[in-house]
Amino acid sequence: MNGLIPSFEWRHVVVEPWTVGAGTSIWIVLMGALVAVSCGLIGCFLVLRGMSLIGDAISHAVLPGIALAFLLSGSRASLPMFVGAAIFGVLTAVLIETVYKHSRIKQDAAMGVVFPTLFAVGVILISLLADKVDLDQECVLYGEIAFIPLEDRTTLLGVTLGPESVMIMAFVCGLIVLGIALFYRPLLVASFDPALATSIGFSAVVIHYSMMTMLSLTVVSAFESVGAILVVSMLIAPAATAYLLTDRLSRMLVLSAVHGVLTALGGWHLSVWLECSTAGAMVVVGTTLFLLAFVCSPAHGLVARAARRIQLSRRMADENVLGALIRAEEDGAPAFTTVTLAAWLRLPAGRVAGVVRRLRARGWLIAMGSDGVGLTDAGREQATQVLRAHRLWETLLSREVGLPGDHLHDAAAHLEHYIDTDTLETLDLTLGRPDIDPHGATIPTPRR
Repeated sequence: MNGLIPSFEWRHVVVEPWTVGAGTSIWIVLMGALVAVSCGLIGCFLVLRGMSLIGDAISHAVLPGIALAFLLSGSRASLPMFVGAAIFGVLTAVLIETVYKHSRIKQDAAMGVVFPTLFAVGVILISLLADKVDLDQECVLYGEIAFIPLEDRTTLLGVTLGPESVMIMAFVCGLIVLGIALFYRPLLVASFDPALATSIGFSAVVIHYSMMTMLSLTVVSAFESVGAILVVSMLIAPAATAYLLTDRLSRMLVLSAVHGVLTALGGWHLSVWLECSTAGAMVVVGTTLFLLAFVCSPAHGLVARAARRIQLSRRMADENVLGALIRAEEDGAPAFTTVTLAAWLRLPAGRVAGVVRRLRARGWLIAMGSDGVGLTDAGREQATQVLRAHRLWETLLSREVGLPGDHLHDAAAHLEHYIDTDTLETLDLTLGRPDIDPHGATIPTPRR
């Protein structure tokens, strides 16, 4: 390896963290997983509502609440921090909504006005009170999960539990899971249609500000371990990854939690290998998982989308050739050469030759003469469907849209590729099962 990247030693990177350093590894990975899962679960609802950046806004805007809580309480106890963060988190959401609803600017611009202002106020407060309170904005912004205080153990009913910061994060994570389980249906409806939620008895406003409160508590709970900037990544990456992998909210929540656990585990081992920031390594792993989903998601990934485009392009070319041949039969020319087809369709001859080979392999075309091809019975059935779709679309566009006759063909030639058999039957029924298209040509009837 070069001087920048240490050599990968399996024992040092994978085995020793769970043998020699097991006492530290368990709590660091657990803390990272709790933060990632908590942020990811809330992030699912933010992503669905198109409000991902409000997590960024609140994670910065709660800083003055923390500073004021320290000033008023004189301690770093968790309760004042939670109260201060919650108040300013909700205040941020209220201010953003107020600016958005009572001005001409959009919501993203409203966020850009509100959260930098509150964040700047927080930085100024911390700077002014630096000699009175033990709080460093560098800690709040960047954090370092590898340095969580493991010696500060929590005791409950005489039983010594884990480090205080981990237990607090576990409590917040449990609260989020419980809240989602109890109020899943209102959250589901409000995430997709706030107006519908209100109409059936769920207050979209209460749901919104309850979510903002939980977001604020999660952010302040994670400050000391990963810092505000890194919390933003965990609010978005797990939810965005899950969003690419499923279309159901329940599965999205589970996948975001799995993403969080993998992020914490992979980030810890990456930091051991590269000897770098653990929190930063976790974000890198989380982003890498997102990129994998972005590229490889079965339904929404780049590869799947490219494959669908290629498949659609091939099907359109196939249907264009079939349509040309069935029209030629109507005109009394049962066979076409590849060159003639290419000229008719205004496509390269090489591409048309490839389409012809593909259709012959399917048994839809047959060689006729020295260089001609014609339709088989199976191919004629497929071509008839294409022609029927084309002429029904022309009829619809003429009747309902009022397109002039010389505009119908090109529009229908595009639309004919985007209709399945059931929809085609519905279109035929809606039009009253016409026999003749606007150009006077016969509309084929389906074989029944």
